[in-house]
Amino acid sequence: MKRKAAIELSMNFLVGLIIGIALFSFGIYFLGQILNTDLEYIMPDHYEEEAQKCVSRGNSVCVVEKRQEIRVKKYGGFGLVINNILGREADFKPRVEFSLGVPDDKDLEEIDEVEGIWTHEQVRTITLENNDHVLESLDFTVPAGTKRGDYYFNVFVCYDGDESSEFCPSGFKSLYGAVQQITINVP
Repeated sequence: MKRKAAIELSMNFLVGLIIGIALFSFGIYFLGQILNTDLEYIMPDHYEEEAQKCVSRGNSVCVVEKRQEIRVKKYGGFGLVINNILGREADFKPRVEFSLGVPDDKDLEEIDEVEGIWTHEQVRTITLENNDHVLESLDFTVPAGTKRGDYYFNVFVCYDGDESSEFCPSGFKSLYGAVQQITINVP
């Protein structure tokens, strides 16, 4: 009788353990989903107005709000306007590349490279019809341990053209518009 009760108790414990592990796994999964959606920068309403101004001027590429203050472990973003004025449908690929860091502490030297992941750059291709435009979000998070100062990033938009550019990867070898520069001030 005792042996049967011990086996039943062991089985109940194992079933409870399996259910607990399953619930814990679902909890971790849902927490990951919530955190991933929180990292998407929500652009302010005035960005769309600035995008329309860029298109009206006939610019091929514009960055809305070129300077922003972002604290360590916080996130922010910039608006990138791509206006297709090529006269045909084209595929575009935005790229963000670190340029230079200037620390607030004048005793420190300029920063040539940054540690950690700053951008939430997705590998994406944007297809635009002729005379169409898109307002894309360039999302950034300042990694822990980043020194106070100004950090400069170059923004390139490459497209499937004929001319080669050193800034663009294969498949999207032509630079579209001018290189844009954005600044992140880390207080």
